[in-house]
Amino acid sequence: MDKLGVFREGEYGGGGHHVRRLTPADLDSVAQVHVRAFPDSVLTCYGKAVVVRYYHYHLTGPLDCHALGVFTGSACLGFAFGGVFRDSMGGFVRENMTMLLRHVAARPWLLLQPKVFDRGRSLFRLFYRKRKVRRKRRTKPHQDRQYGI
Repeated sequence: MDKLGVFREGEYGGGGHHVRRLTPADLDSVAQVHVRAFPDSVLTCYGKAVVVRYYHYHLTGPLDCHALGVFTGSACLGFAFGGVFRDSMGGFVRENMTMLLRHVAARPWLLLQPKVFDRGRSLFRLFYRKRKVRRKRRTKPHQDRQYGI
């Protein structure tokens, strides 16, 4: 970054490391770093293909995301995703529901792991609650809401 806080791609700190913006072509390397760095995460349990899809959603989806990677040659050493991520997990799950269900069907033992089961249960509650709220909104006509000062 320069004095104004603007990112400039290039070499930093010597040693052949360079920082640059990530592209979809880098996501396989990003997934490898994720799997090595977070072997116990729920996302890693689903496999590398799901991890790639997760970061692809963040990089190219509707989110305001900025992603940087540190590379030596073509090898990714680390990465950072930053930005505004409103409902990013929910959006990812909605967009990739079929793929996720296929992965669970191929690995049913995942449901026996407490962290995977708990995450699935919390996502189910999130979606169920949103559908319930949407149904209530659809069935009730527009009402003036009272408010006070």
